Formats: sequence, C-alpha cells, structure tokens
Amino acid sequence: MPTSKVDYFQRLFSLSGKTALITGAGRGVGFAYARALANAGADIVFVLHPSESEEAVAEIRAIGVKAYIFRVDLLDRDQVRQLFPQVSQAGIVIDIFVNNAGIAHREPILDYSEDKWYDIMQVNLSAGFVLGQAFARDVVRRGAKGKIINTSSVGGFLASKNTVAYTAAKHGINALTKSFSTEFSGQGINVNAIAPGYTMTELTRNNLEKNGGAFLKRIPIGRFAETSDLEGALLFFAAPASDYVTGQVLAVDGGRIVSDFESDLVAVDAGKPRVEADRDISQ
Repeated sequence: MPTSKVDYFQRLFSLSGKTALITGAGRGVGFAYARALANAGADIVFVLHPSESEEAVAEIRAIGVKAYIFRVDLLDRDQVRQLFPQVSQAGIVIDIFVNNAGIAHREPILDYSEDKWYDIMQVNLSAGFVLGQAFARDVVRRGAKGKIINTSSVGGFLASKNTVAYTAAKHGINALTKSFSTEFSGQGINVNAIAPGYTMTELTRNNLEKNGGAFLKRIPIGRFAETSDLEGALLFFAAPASDYVTGQVLAVDGGRIVSDFESDLVAVDAGKPRVEADRDISQ
C-alpha cells in the first residue's frame, strides 16, 4: 500500500516522543526554536537565566507538549556543569540539544577589556562545549541517538569592526560543530549549526530599523529575517530528515555571506567608534 502524504512527512519530521533542551529559549530566536520543535511533537526543556520571565513556557505548554524549566546563569561555570546532572536527576532524557544562547558587546579592540572578552567566550562558546560534551557523554552511555544544533551567525564567516569577541566566538562555534561531528557522528550523534543573518527580535529591532537601509544593501533577498524564517532549518536538523547530515553550518541569511557588500562597509562603519551595552543576540 502506498505511503500517505501524512505518514511520509511524519516519518521525516515528527519529533513525537523526543525531548529537546534549548539554551536561551525564553525569547527571540530561541523561542522560535522551541515553538518549532514543540509543534513537531517534542517536549521542551527551557534553560533560562535566573532573572528571565517564564511567559514563553506557558505558550509552549499550550501547544500540548511538556515544558520544563531550569535556571542557569551561563556565566557561572559551576551552574553550567551542574545542568545536565540536574536534568538527569529529574528523570528527563534529552534527545536534542540546541546550543542557542549568546551575548554580544561592541567596542574597539584597543578598548576591549579582558573581562568582557572572557564573558562573551564563556556564554557563546565555552558553555556550548561543556553542555555539548555532557549531552554527548549521556547519549553515548545510553547507546542512543541524538542531535546537537549550535547557533552560529554570519559573524562566524565574516568580520566587522568592534565585534572581536563575538566574531571569534562564532568562528569557534563553526569549528566546534565540525570537531564534534568528527568524533560523535559515528556514535549516533549528528552535529550541525545554523548561522542566522540579520534577524528581527525584540532585542535587535530598534537597531535594524534605525540602520535599515545600510543593512538591507547587504542582503540579496532584500529584507531582514523574522525568527520564523529560522524554524525550518532548525526542524530539519532536529528531525529524522537530517539523519545523514552532519558537520554542516547552514547560513539562513538571505544571501548575506555571498553578497558583494565591500563598497558600503566604509560608509556603514565610519565615524566615531561606538560602545554598546551587552545584548543577547541569539535569544
């Protein structure tokens, strides 16, 4: 009997019976990821900052899946190390790890403090290594299969002024993705990354709207991404459809990294160097 269309797509994309742990899932891109996986049937483990609202968790539960909350300050190395043991002690088995949380700080290199460098490296790169290692160790111990999806950025392919730590960390995420894939793909763990371009969130909207013309010149598709534009890539990497895909960094950027934008870089970056407050760009 021929397979029905519904059965066909269920085989490729259903996450029923799976549980995904997502850092930075409380808003923005992270919440879009949680929504996509929940709508495919996965239960969600929210890793939230201690000060973060739980409003997003209620929205995911309304979809009809389970949602758990663990509060972790990713700047605290001890809290990061304790996360997976705490999840295990709660009787939760993780099938999908989405390493999404990130922060950014803009400042010229000569003014950049070591403390700021290490903070960004801890949240954007080191925490992902520690949590990815813990996840992989658990999957291998159980003889199971798993998926790791890292959030990279177009900044993992390019460089711009005043973003030295963020740029270095996102290049590191790309390397981390490939290194993990070489060690764990043969043990049932697929490891991939998504590199978003300029994406509209509550934390980026004002800046993108203010500087829209200059930014849009760099995007061949001609618009900024909405968080929903990233959901398909995330679902693909989390689902059985990508079981033979590993070590890849997929740019979801409207063509940004392949565009010829050198002519307007000077105009965009010229002027007095700016110092911007830290912001969470991946959530």
